[in-house]
Amino acid sequence: MAGKLRIPVVFLCGFLLALWHVNSIVSSTIPHQYESRDLTATGIIGSLPGRAESGRRFTFIIDRLYADGHPIPFSGKVRLRWYGRTPNLGSGERWRLTIRLKHPH
Repeated sequence: MAGKLRIPVVFLCGFLLALWHVNSIVSSTIPHQYESRDLTATGIIGSLPGRAESGRRFTFIIDRLYADGHPIPFSGKVRLRWYGRTPNLGSGERWRLTIRLKHPH
């Protein structure tokens, strides 16, 4: 009997772990009033920039985030896309960027 319950219990534990991970990502998002606004972010490029259709995409690790010069209580990794002509970006470089963030989907 214990052998038959092992697979459903492992599946349930995996599902709960995935649910906890998704909840931690969604709960660390920016407040809604700052979504799709110009924000100033300082941080480090966390991945090698890859080519996108019209620019580059990369992971950016935000140290500080500001709206209109006022700090926003947010830090963490975000995926950014830089449209148009881009400078040479390297993993580990520190940048100050004007960005627009959206909630994860």
